[in-house]
Amino acid sequence: MQFMNYGIQPATLETYRNRDVQQEFQQIMSAMMFSQIFNPLGDSTGGESLSGSDNIMSPLMMMLMGSLNTNLSSGMSTLGSLSNELTLQQAQTIHINQFDAENQVGGDGANANCGPTALAMALHGVGLAVAGESSGSLPGEVVDMARRSMIADSYRDGVFANGQRAEAEHNSYTNFSDVMRGVQAAGASGQLLAGNSEAIRSALLGGAKVVVSGTFAGKSPLPWTGDRGVDNQIAPGGATAHFVTVSSYDQQRDLFTINDPARRTPLVVTGSTLEYFMRGNGGALAVQRS
Repeated sequence: MQFMNYGIQPATLETYRNRDVQQEFQQIMSAMMFSQIFNPLGDSTGGESLSGSDNIMSPLMMMLMGSLNTNLSSGMSTLGSLSNELTLQQAQTIHINQFDAENQVGGDGANANCGPTALAMALHGVGLAVAGESSGSLPGEVVDMARRSMIADSYRDGVFANGQRAEAEHNSYTNFSDVMRGVQAAGASGQLLAGNSEAIRSALLGGAKVVVSGTFAGKSPLPWTGDRGVDNQIAPGGATAHFVTVSSYDQQRDLFTINDPARRTPLVVTGSTLEYFMRGNGGALAVQRS
């Protein structure tokens, strides 16, 4: 099954960037025109400078240039905020919270399903379904299917021999071998990467989504925090060893978009923050359509 993305398309962001470049060009050209009007016989023409006009017009020119700089700075700040908003809205279309998902299928809302959830988001990000998933599957069902597709051991696959959901098994951790198995079960291809932002950046620019491991243990300040009530100032979900999906990279701003399964919303971070998260438990696996 192929997923359609009904969120804001990347072309929308490019439209805003082009519009900003055009406006900046027009402003600069206007400033140049003012300069020629107020000092038409400047040194660049080889003529004599009109010192009287210079003395009168310099403050005005300074005011105009100051206004131009202020407007450009304000415009770039606004564009950055808009770019963040569009990026996060795009990432939200594939986002799944591992705890909310479990509540949908009768679980207790506490689990170690960051690996299966990160796998599901990465597959959805490249337009693929988890093995066994249908268009009507709930996120909780998708995460359970992801775990079953990942795990070869009957004591970690999340179900009893009779097929009933085994709650305790969802508290068992997964690893990159498991993630690779789930990738292949979905008909996708996976590639282990070096645990650094440069390797992740290259994979994202090549069209992949990347499942990344890291840890919050022993880090102050935290790389980022949770956004669910009591944990909005601590590690998301109290996570230590943790999987997230890196879903996009913004070349203009040099920022990565993180879909953290322990959060309800994605976030945008720098490469140094991503590497800080990975420090002590680093690893990465690129997920791509075969």
